[in-house]
Amino acid sequence: MLKQALCIFILLSCLLINQPATLASQLLNELSEAELIALAAGNCKATYSDRAAASLFNLSKYYSLDLEPFIIESKILNTNFIFAQRINPVKNTNFYILAFRGSESKQDWILNFKTAKVPYQVETSPTDIADKQNQAMVHKGFNEYAKLALEVTDQQGKKLTDFLVEDPSAPIIITGHSLGGAVATLYASRLLDLGVPAERIQVITFGAPEVGNSAYANKFQDRLPLLRITSSQDLIPISLNKFVGGYKNFGKHLEYKAKLTKYSYADQHSMSFYFSESLKRYYDLYQQALNSKLLAPPTNSQLTADYALVAIYNDYTAALKKIPDYPYLKLLLDDQMRKFVPSYILLNNNLTVSTTNIYEMLPQINSVAKTHQARYLLINQVDTALNSDTEKRSLIFSYVLLDLNTNQVLTTATYSSSLASYNGILQTLIQTSQSIPSVLKQFTLN
Repeated sequence: MLKQALCIFILLSCLLINQPATLASQLLNELSEAELIALAAGNCKATYSDRAAASLFNLSKYYSLDLEPFIIESKILNTNFIFAQRINPVKNTNFYILAFRGSESKQDWILNFKTAKVPYQVETSPTDIADKQNQAMVHKGFNEYAKLALEVTDQQGKKLTDFLVEDPSAPIIITGHSLGGAVATLYASRLLDLGVPAERIQVITFGAPEVGNSAYANKFQDRLPLLRITSSQDLIPISLNKFVGGYKNFGKHLEYKAKLTKYSYADQHSMSFYFSESLKRYYDLYQQALNSKLLAPPTNSQLTADYALVAIYNDYTAALKKIPDYPYLKLLLDDQMRKFVPSYILLNNNLTVSTTNIYEMLPQINSVAKTHQARYLLINQVDTALNSDTEKRSLIFSYVLLDLNTNQVLTTATYSSSLASYNGILQTLIQTSQSIPSVLKQFTLN
């Protein structure tokens, strides 16, 4: 009896010990996936001529990517996509991203409405075409877009597909929003056919419609690593099967829960929504990992040779603190300062705030900055306003850079941007703060 009780005790102890480890591993895996999703979302947003959106993760310690736009011009399509790459032959850590733009032009919508199915295989006999139920069939318009993308060459006339096939181990993220997500799925399917191992590929789509019939879905369900990200209020991902019929989704599915607001359904489908939700999901998981002590806290100071130390204070107005996304805006701006400023110290945690008036706090901020032997002081302020007539919210970002040796203002700027929808507030902060890196390097380089 004692031996049996001892075995039970040991078994329970092992379970109690292994459970936290398993949960910790699961959390870190989810965080790693969320980082990739945010990276993909940034590049998808960049396809809509918004390179600033991709910069947050492109400058992280894992990714340092060069973005290159490609234009597809033909009788049926005029569009663009982004090819991002990190080439590091010394460390053998090459990395590629292809991001396809969603519908933006009249020609894009013409492709969307080419809903007839065509054989997926390049060579198909008349008998196979007749047997559409068992033949892998795909959306005609999406297939035309993908075929054009597969023929794109670089400046030396080399196909991008050849470039990707010839790098035997580099990971490839293929991503896209809406129409671009459908094309990303087809493009990745073709890469598998060209011999690229599935282990190298990760497809991440945002709000993408179905691509093909059940036979196509079954053909690639277990072959293609596909993560489909949708919104609970986005109708596009189920539209083809609902209104046309004969289409089927496949792959791993992640749904962002969204409440239908006074804004339109289109806001729940926009890439701004998916970009915002991807960032928030990343930060939620990141904070969980920090709270669980699975990650070291981010550094609030850094010294880089050749650059003078900049003390940074980020000020948020009372109006901004009332909006739901304030915690994420705060994390985002801190992150940008860490990534963009070569030598810095963040002062917010070094100050005891006794007033919300930034002007009354200036002497205290100035004193603490000098205590840390900073040469410059950068004060960022983020504010928001709601236009009562249009009910549109705007984000106001301003900064001032002071020379602490001379107490002179070196430069100051204010940017105000009206939000197309509430979902765009995080990306707007990224856009409006983009001038800071070049300004600081201009003044702080020793």
